[in-house]
Amino acid sequence: MFRPLISSALVLAQTLALLGVVGACGGNVANAQWVLVGDAWQTDAVGSPDCVNMTENVADETSAAWNECALDLEQDFAFSFDVNLGADPAGADGMCFVLHQAGTGPFTVGNSGGDIAYVGGPFNPSVCIEIDTYQNGPIDPPFDPAYDHIGIDSNGQNNHALAGPVQANVTNGNIEDGVDHSFEVTWDAENTLLEVYFDGALRLDLSLDMVNSIFGGNGEVQWGWVSSTGGATNVQSFCMTSADYSAAAPELTLLVDPEQFICGDGSVELSAEAAPGADISWNGVSGSTTTASVTGTYVVESLFAGCEASAEVTVDIQPVPVISFEVEGEPVSGAIDLCFDQVAVVDVVATEGATAGWDDNGLPSIGLTQSGEYSAFAGTPGCSAVPQTLEVSLLPVPQTEVVATPETLCWEESGVLQLNVSADALVDSIAWPDGTNSLTQAGPGGYEFFMVGDNGCENSETFAYPMLPPIVSGLVDPDPLCDDSVATLSITGNVDNIAWNTGSSGTELTVLPSMGSGPFVANVTLGACSRSDTAHVTWWPTPSVGTLQDSVSRCVLGPGYTFAWPDQSEPAVGTWIWTVNGEPATAGYNAFEEGLYTIEVSDNVTGCFDTHETVLNVLPNLALDIDVDDPLICLGDSTSVEVTVLPVLDTDPYEIPFSLEWSTEGMSGLTNNAAGGQHFVIATNACGSVEVMAEVEEEYCGCNLWIPNTFTPDGDGLNEGFQIVSSCQWDVFSFRVFNRWGEQVWSTFDQDRPWDGGADDLGEGKHYLPDGVYTYVVRWEYRDKGVFFKDQKVGHVLLMR
Repeated sequence: MFRPLISSALVLAQTLALLGVVGACGGNVANAQWVLVGDAWQTDAVGSPDCVNMTENVADETSAAWNECALDLEQDFAFSFDVNLGADPAGADGMCFVLHQAGTGPFTVGNSGGDIAYVGGPFNPSVCIEIDTYQNGPIDPPFDPAYDHIGIDSNGQNNHALAGPVQANVTNGNIEDGVDHSFEVTWDAENTLLEVYFDGALRLDLSLDMVNSIFGGNGEVQWGWVSSTGGATNVQSFCMTSADYSAAAPELTLLVDPEQFICGDGSVELSAEAAPGADISWNGVSGSTTTASVTGTYVVESLFAGCEASAEVTVDIQPVPVISFEVEGEPVSGAIDLCFDQVAVVDVVATEGATAGWDDNGLPSIGLTQSGEYSAFAGTPGCSAVPQTLEVSLLPVPQTEVVATPETLCWEESGVLQLNVSADALVDSIAWPDGTNSLTQAGPGGYEFFMVGDNGCENSETFAYPMLPPIVSGLVDPDPLCDDSVATLSITGNVDNIAWNTGSSGTELTVLPSMGSGPFVANVTLGACSRSDTAHVTWWPTPSVGTLQDSVSRCVLGPGYTFAWPDQSEPAVGTWIWTVNGEPATAGYNAFEEGLYTIEVSDNVTGCFDTHETVLNVLPNLALDIDVDDPLICLGDSTSVEVTVLPVLDTDPYEIPFSLEWSTEGMSGLTNNAAGGQHFVIATNACGSVEVMAEVEEEYCGCNLWIPNTFTPDGDGLNEGFQIVSSCQWDVFSFRVFNRWGEQVWSTFDQDRPWDGGADDLGEGKHYLPDGVYTYVVRWEYRDKGVFFKDQKVGHVLLMR
């Protein structure tokens, strides 16, 4: 989508590019741009060649103004106009911008009045953008609104079938104010989008494939304006301010290339064709063909339906080029003789303006290395030279073969050089390397042999006699090693092959203590040169710390842990030195503190050593403390007894497992309920045992009653019954249980009988009650020291299976 650029220059801009053809509207712009029909007339105001007066204040006028050049809807267009709808707000009837295919003849106009010269005309197919200034048929077709409006119609009907109506000016319903209003129409061919602007504002946009849905696939249309008055009138006019579109040109086509070349004296026929009925001329001379025989530009033009197209053909007369040959800038004629070792660079040259080259490579120069006949070409566009050939004979140059014995010299040796010179040639001179002047005592370096042949060709050969550097194996005796180490003998010099007397062949030889001290001989070669080098290995005895454990332990109250040093299998070079954690240690070293101990034995002369790490764990001895919550309890009662395991010398008593054993049956662990009496407990771990005793005394305190709050009659042998326990014997006892509805479910008068969760009082013990909370009532009577006591207790118990 795009907007037109409004220009004050009232000029129609049209462009067409088809096969080099340019088309444009012809004739005088002021007099020939518009074909006027009916009451339309073109103004002659200065500076307004594109202005047309469509109607006067006269009833029932009809008019049309069609542009001479047809429009191509396959391309974008943009038109800008100043429209004036008159100064009478009650006037009529308006104007319509029309695209159609009915030509530009005198009958291409419709009816007056509300038809706006569009309805009743030969406008099927067509598209009309109406600017309607009169309300026709507000309740009947065309159903015009009361305000001045814009709509899009088609095919000779003004019923706003395609778009609208909308108020023409965004803010003012009356545009019959005698003022020029800007009116713009744009077409986006790719997106088939038609847009209408009035006074700079977008008023309508329509997405419509006009070429196919309106014009049956033919995008060539006429364009322009129609206008009318009826019973009401107004002076109505337009001025085109800018136009950007592609005109339907006269289809001018060149039948020859736009660039023509003539070789030497000659001519060429130029031809073109155009649409049927178009006038064709070459350089102003009528006719579709012309003969060109001189250099220049030839213009062909065609005129059709007021539009013209033109094309150009350039003609260039070329002289026939001439070929010649040069070697290093010097002309060559006839055959040439060259020595074989010389690369003959021959240039092919042509007369000015021509391009020349050799057939073999297409380039203007060629390096010739063998005898033969070589062809060259030259030419200009459309003009070729007569091909020329050059005969070349290459003469052999003298050659020599250098044979060296040996091929490569060992360090500081000499050899023999033999020259095999080609027939019909001799060695004229030799350039020697420093220190050599004889082929039988040839030293290393570069030699150059200068030769001359009987044919006069010269040549030189160079020869480099190589000498190998001195063989340096780099083999040395390693430093003395402890006999638990591995020695590596290395060849680090410039050698090709290695053979050890041990059978190995690598650059490194691994020597174990079991292989002894040697000798270890390396036979090395560099090229054809060889050398032998020898190395020995010195081994020192390595001590042993013995079979020490990784982890040992002692009890905190026990003696220290004793490390024992073993005897060594070999005597030390100097003295065996023992250390523990870096400190000197004698035999029978005792360790007390917990931690990591590094034991090392080393030779104070060689430094050979052995080391081991042992972790000493200090285990805790046990100490106990026992606490009785209530040392004096009622007869038959119990109290809490708690045992505390105490640390000894900052050790953790729980670091290693320990066991507790009670003298009283049923007691275990650190916390217990104890009855009256003496209760002994023994704690034992890996470091020994310790015993403490708790003593609980009893006294008579009267009857005590114990009633549990939960029991689980699930058959596992634990908490199977709910029973009242007392410290005395009752004279009268009653125990009853009730459910949540107050029903008695179980009862007994036997204080030794527990409730098993059954419903004896309800179902004769044939079923069990569900889990839940039940209410109990306990009543009892007894005498104590002649005193009568009577009491009861009410509570709840949870039955849970």
